[in-house]
Amino acid sequence: MSPGRDDGWLMRGGARTDWGTWQATKGRDPSAVWAAAVADFDEAIARNDARDESWTRRADARVAWAQWKAARGEDPSDLLRAASADVERSLAIARSNGETWMTRADVHRTRAAWRRGRGEDAKAEWRSALDSYREAVRLAPGLARFLKPRLDEAEREAGR
Repeated sequence: MSPGRDDGWLMRGGARTDWGTWQATKGRDPSAVWAAAVADFDEAIARNDARDESWTRRADARVAWAQWKAARGEDPSDLLRAASADVERSLAIARSNGETWMTRADVHRTRAAWRRGRGEDAKAEWRSALDSYREAVRLAPGLARFLKPRLDEAEREAGR
């Protein structure tokens, strides 16, 4: 990888995020791969902290990891807090990126599902997920079809 550039780190982090997701679908423990993906995004951010995509992609890796942990009954709260901070940093750089709003919604959706599973009130999280999915679609209408099931779920769970 080019020493002063962020591109290679960003791409490798994305590939590792996808590889971890594939491992999870095969019943393997993807934790080490997702940790390596997060480390790659750390390197990309260290080289260029003004690139919103790096912050969003790191959040995506953390959300995938959090969803996997939650499905195993493990507390995903630390990963979701970190993902939320990443998303907010990305939005501070570029508020008009629909994919970042989708990731923001996914953070809220994952937190809401975790809380619901524990018998806690999650309506506020579902409302935040719904609002963020709607903003994602407003900014990037091409996401509408892909996000329809998540929008429907968030709308149902938020009571709207």
